[in-house]
Amino acid sequence: MNSFILEKIKKEEFTLKKLLKFVVILIVALLVLVIGGLIAGYFYGKSYVQKPEFRTMVVEQIEKATKRKAEFGGINFSVLPPALIVDHVALKNKEGTANFIALNKLDVKINPLKAEISKIILNEPEINVKQFKDGSFNFSDMLAPAGKESPEESEAKEEPQPEEKPAATTTAEQSPTTIPVDFNVALIQISKAKLKFTKEDADGVEKSFDIPNFDLAIKNISLNRPVELELDTTIGKETTINIGVSVGPVKTIPPDIAKLNLGLNGKIKLGSFSDLEAFIPKEQLAQIPVSSVTLGWEGKGTLEEGFNFTFKVSTPPIADKNQIQTDLETGLQVSVSSDVLQQIMNGNIPEDIQSKITAIFKGKLDVKAELVPKETLNLGFRNFELNVNEDVLKIEDFKFNHKETNLAFNMNVKGLNPNKVNPVIDMKLTGDKIVVHELLKALPQAPAESASSSAEQTPETSPEEKPASESAAASEPVEPDLRNIPFIDKITLDSEVNIKEIYYEKNLVENLITKVHLEKGQLTLNPMSMNLFDGSINETAEANLIAYPLTYKTSFKIDQMDINKAQQANAKEANYYGKLIVSMDAEGTGVTTPNLKANLFCKGEVLLKDGKSISKDGSLLDQVYIALDNPANPMSVLLMKAMPKLAAKVQKARAAAGTTTETVIEDFILTFNMEKGTVYLTRFQVGTPDYIMKATGTAQPFDNLVDIKAQMNLSEKATNELTENEDMSDRLPYENNGLLIPLAISGNWTTDAKTLIKPDFETIGKKLVSGQVSGKVKGLFKGKGGDEKKEGAGGLLGGGKPKLGGLF
Repeated sequence: MNSFILEKIKKEEFTLKKLLKFVVILIVALLVLVIGGLIAGYFYGKSYVQKPEFRTMVVEQIEKATKRKAEFGGINFSVLPPALIVDHVALKNKEGTANFIALNKLDVKINPLKAEISKIILNEPEINVKQFKDGSFNFSDMLAPAGKESPEESEAKEEPQPEEKPAATTTAEQSPTTIPVDFNVALIQISKAKLKFTKEDADGVEKSFDIPNFDLAIKNISLNRPVELELDTTIGKETTINIGVSVGPVKTIPPDIAKLNLGLNGKIKLGSFSDLEAFIPKEQLAQIPVSSVTLGWEGKGTLEEGFNFTFKVSTPPIADKNQIQTDLETGLQVSVSSDVLQQIMNGNIPEDIQSKITAIFKGKLDVKAELVPKETLNLGFRNFELNVNEDVLKIEDFKFNHKETNLAFNMNVKGLNPNKVNPVIDMKLTGDKIVVHELLKALPQAPAESASSSAEQTPETSPEEKPASESAAASEPVEPDLRNIPFIDKITLDSEVNIKEIYYEKNLVENLITKVHLEKGQLTLNPMSMNLFDGSINETAEANLIAYPLTYKTSFKIDQMDINKAQQANAKEANYYGKLIVSMDAEGTGVTTPNLKANLFCKGEVLLKDGKSISKDGSLLDQVYIALDNPANPMSVLLMKAMPKLAAKVQKARAAAGTTTETVIEDFILTFNMEKGTVYLTRFQVGTPDYIMKATGTAQPFDNLVDIKAQMNLSEKATNELTENEDMSDRLPYENNGLLIPLAISGNWTTDAKTLIKPDFETIGKKLVSGQVSGKVKGLFKGKGGDEKKEGAGGLLGGGKPKLGGLF
């Protein structure tokens, strides 16, 4: 039995081996057949695609699809792994001459295991984009919807076409695009690409710039899966660009772009602006105030439902003069309806665009700038918001710092579109310190005109040949016409200013507080107060900005200002002391010199308390004594004879020119009116221990002219010193027991002040020779001649040698 079983097994084993051998032979035969067929098909296909007729067929299909001429060098493919290589592809512009797109090599590889295109490589592509003067591009015709004809093609047709019935609106047309077949492209890589952009201006002149070399990679393009695009490229040696774009599956992309759900992120690091030499002139690159820029951004959402976008900009720290450093962080929320977006894309901006777009722009901004070497300023908004839809602009905590200057600024604007609503502006400006002269020094200075350039005069512009009226008009400042400022009659402004300290060189303004209101072109300053040189200033003002020339009215008061400190801050010598008190009201039209001279009307009062003057040229009284000594004037000689002590006073006054003289001012008051460029003194009085001076007259400050009649009433003590305690009121002008000296002060006050003071010898002389003489003065007219008993024989009126030495 055992032998029987063994025999049976041997037979079955033999049969199984034969079966297995047959199966193996069959499989091998099939493999050989398949592989042989593939190999044969590969060589046949490769041979076929390289034939001219295949190339012609492909070109015809491309030209039919694009309506452009096309060309390519050849096609190669492989089976394992599946790959396709296309050499030298080019698609021409519409005119069929220059290339629109050209490609050195296209390499496509397929991964059958993953059912995807694993790689598409475009090597050295060239893209030439051109925008014509009508705004269209050299690819606009390719973007026209299928079946839609261009205007040229439509006009070329002579026979009318049968009227087409409107197609019924289908659900598919209203819903996102659906594509049943899925595919995946793992990588699209573009290397060593070149882009040239050319634009025609309105005159047809072409301007272009080039990006000579960039690389990018687009990953994971799919119809039924979310698409993520990444671009990594370099421009030049130091500039890198990283861009990410994410959208939903292509088959769900809506035809309405406003409904497209989009994600964006990216970063651009412009390491050196020399990388942009290809399309920015070198002279402009040299003017860029930063060496590099880093920009990052991120956004997500849909335009219709709301798109949130944020970005950051930063530049490196300042390394050289005339540079800035920026740190900007912003966010934008925007919503645009589909119909409005379509109008915008078509170039038709709706008039009421503001009401159709919801946009809120928020962010922070810090800027540091170097104005001149080693001087920097910082400014920026710590928080700002621009709400276009609600016409609101908010700026909170704006900072400005330069050296010791610190300012803070807040603003809230309601109504950005004055065609819809009048803008309402609320502002607050506060600061610890403003150093004006440091800011002025830090600002870039305009280059002075060279002598050669200023001397160059063409015959048409030569000053000698210009009419006098034209030259004078050119030298006068132009009156600003504020009516040209848009919406100035519609803006409503309320502003508060509060600054602790303002410096201009040695001038210090403290605690500047004011409120400003602007409405319907009417500007009101009510009130403004400040402290200056230990005193206070208070002012109210109003101006009509939409009048031409503008009209204004102001009233201000100065209380207890230290004039010595004011002089110390603004003059080389501080000669006056005391507390100044001023009140003035003014009104007029225009702000240029001609308008001020013709149309400024004002009245005011000036007082000085606890006054004192110190001079190295003697006192005012010394100048009067010197002016009284005029040998060329007979009345001056007569006066010197009448008061022998006057000569000593004159000599002492001349000697005071080299010494310091102090004068106490016990009383000072000035009241005046000003009209048409002339100041009329209604009251002017200065009192010192030695005299009281009163004056009336006019001054023309715009022309530096003065014409004043004054009288100096010497004190009783000063008079007795001159007259040796003799009462001379019967022969000289007296008032209040003191000598009265009439004066005329006239001329150009920019010249030597000594020449302005002119004693009125005519008035003095009339008193001297009026016949009201006695005693000593009578002897001036008697003298002693041959007959001493005869009255006047040897005097001024008689014979003999007169005492005045032949005065007449």
